Amino acid sequence: MVWVKHGGYGPFVYKVIERLRTTMTVPPESLSSNALVPCASAESLSVNLAPILKSFLAGTAYEPPTATGTNEQLVAAMHAEMEARDIASSQLERLLRASADFVELSYPYYDFKEKKIVALYHWYMVYLDGLVSTDAEPLLAFQERFLRRQPQLDPVLDALSDVFIQLYDIFQPHCANLILSSSLEFLTGTAFEPQIKALTLDRTAKQFPWYLRELTGIAEGFSHLVFPMRLGINVLEYIKVIPEMCRWLNVSNDLLSFYKEELAGETATYVCLRALVENKDAIQVLAEVKDELLSSQEIIHATLVACPAALRTWKSFEQGYIFWHLSQDRYKLRDLDL
Repeated sequence: MVWVKHGGYGPFVYKVIERLRTTMTVPPESLSSNALVPCASAESLSVNLAPILKSFLAGTAYEPPTATGTNEQLVAAMHAEMEARDIASSQLERLLRASADFVELSYPYYDFKEKKIVALYHWYMVYLDGLVSTDAEPLLAFQERFLRRQPQLDPVLDALSDVFIQLYDIFQPHCANLILSSSLEFLTGTAFEPQIKALTLDRTAKQFPWYLRELTGIAEGFSHLVFPMRLGINVLEYIKVIPEMCRWLNVSNDLLSFYKEELAGETATYVCLRALVENKDAIQVLAEVKDELLSSQEIIHATLVACPAALRTWKSFEQGYIFWHLSQDRYKLRDLDL
């Protein structure tokens, strides 16, 4: 979800039948990846999508944050880390500011040490998400090489290993463990992508889109990133709503990514895959996703009332997370006049 995945599954090439029509030209039980979805025009997509997004923003009581500038001190610290590790690349340079802004907007209550560690974490994970399209082997080999104390096949993975250790400096042990396990699931799941390309998606496998989303979304990890140890909020204060937080994180990203993905003709997204297995139109599924998001948010807020500090912190994260998506050019959401 990244947050990292931005609503999609990297280079997966499931190809869905003509706008996921309810009348299929292949047997409904098994859908081959040989039919393409034509890209909707920006105008027609906007007409259908804008009301759903506006309803989501209204339902979530969204208000833009007052401080929205890039933290140049954080950018400089990340750049210095890249240079010190001798891992400079055009790809890391391109992703640097987006990761710095993600942390600055989503976690404005972090101190600088927390911001730097989590910004490096986000930055490296987004880089690795892009790496799989050309070379999945470093991701697949990561855990074995980590356990054998061997150098990684990509030096960014060595840098990430050190960040994993630093997470224990700023998060409770249970939380750091779960951030790490969620991250490892992401690396393995993302490394699956070249093999999953060849799969036929069966309509009977209705839970597969959600399984794939959870595997590659790092949502549990990002749920715990909301609550650094310094705030004094015990994990038991919010553990009961982790399932709803995970759904909110994964699916809000899918909702806010949908416009740019549709314009790009990307069909390997949770929304499109779910539409396929449920035999529905993608816009219909998106409207359902919006309602599910608001339901999850209501449950989170109602449960966290018992811990005002946790509720206040989560609400701050929610608002910043949404704003980051709205403010990033890659999502093109300014086109929708939200």
